[in-house]
Amino acid sequence: MIKSIRYIIQSYIEAFSIIEKGNLKKFYFLPGLISIALFILLYYFSSYISFSLFNQIERIVNIKQYSNLALLVLKLLVLVIGFLVYFLIYKSLLLIILSPFLSYISERTESTLTGVSFKFSLKENIKFVFRGILLSSRYFAIEILGTIFILLLGFIPVVNLFAPLLLLLLQGYFSGASFADYTLERKGMSHKDSSNFSKKHFTFSLINGIIFLFLFLIPIIGIFIAPLLTCVATTIGTLKLLDNK
Repeated sequence: MIKSIRYIIQSYIEAFSIIEKGNLKKFYFLPGLISIALFILLYYFSSYISFSLFNQIERIVNIKQYSNLALLVLKLLVLVIGFLVYFLIYKSLLLIILSPFLSYISERTESTLTGVSFKFSLKENIKFVFRGILLSSRYFAIEILGTIFILLLGFIPVVNLFAPLLLLLLQGYFSGASFADYTLERKGMSHKDSSNFSKKHFTFSLINGIIFLFLFLIPIIGIFIAPLLTCVATTIGTLKLLDNK
């Protein structure tokens, strides 16, 4: 665990110089623009879903017979659940869409670090793209199921106090594992091997993912800096772990 934390700190410090040296600054913008477009699209969709969901609950439960406080609690509950589900879908869809881009950034990062040039192969690149999309989709499904389970636990007294932390750990781990896989795929690791690597280096995957989430939530600039910075730093850290087995 200590080694993983040390590598993470070193990697994020090195990431800025690698972005400068590898001429990667221009790649801050693409994730940000895609994030904005996806945010707007999902915002209107989620607003409609939340409104419809509340109306259905109101009709089934006949909430009008209860106090204004009950109505307020229900609205807040729908709002919180809606936000959590919205953020999960938003973040997961963004990583799926950015898979080809992040795979390329990870490759450029390794080339800048090691001086090794990777030959372009259309077949290999298509394979990497589909692998990234497949893995991100798989993690998305697991996160959805995990989120539903944690939200159900939220109805249990005392246990519900830990629900936000559990959601953070869940999303953090799988986000970190997704970023590490862009490096692991180039090393010829299968999905299973990649998953085992992330489990073995749980702290590394978890902290990287949590850093990504916190960076991503920074107003305005977060959506621009989080994908690129996390991808570069995670690639550096993953290579360190592979070199020091």
